[in-house]
Amino acid sequence: MVKTLPKDFIFGGATAAYQAEGATKTDGKGRVAWDKYLEDNYWYTAEPASDFYNRYPVDLELSEQFGVNGIRISIAWSRIFPTGFGEVNPKGVEFYHKLFAECHKRHVEPFVTLHHFDTPETLHSNGDFLNRDNIEHFVNYAAFCFKEFSEVNYWTTFNEIGPIGDGQYLVGKFPPGIQY
Repeated sequence: MVKTLPKDFIFGGATAAYQAEGATKTDGKGRVAWDKYLEDNYWYTAEPASDFYNRYPVDLELSEQFGVNGIRISIAWSRIFPTGFGEVNPKGVEFYHKLFAECHKRHVEPFVTLHHFDTPETLHSNGDFLNRDNIEHFVNYAAFCFKEFSEVNYWTTFNEIGPIGDGQYLVGKFPPGIQY
């Protein structure tokens, strides 16, 4: 007897903006902490990654074709606010509206994460989340996204909050690379 999944089962995949989008210098996107960290410590960059920024329609068409009906996607904070705060980048906002529309067109529910290890470089260099001002900048960014992207039904604030503290400030494997 063949078992079938429940009708409301979400069979999903996952991406992260910095790990998948590429287009790190495209349409007004600001730098993130990883840009400098990779330049200083490694031989590779996030360019072009899997070029999700340009190829998401193909990826989502394939998702639909193969029965993937959910995807975790992160918004690149620096694509919306290039320095983490201040003026909104309209091209970044437009990109995510188009991405979410394509998700819905392809019957792929987006589960959206606001921060996936990609603090804007300006904020990271002035203390990241150890600086209380940057916490307020994140709150403002989150509030903007919740209001702007009303087509999103599922939100997560931080991806893997534990490894952020551990990787950045205890083990030192993430920028700024501090070993406690």
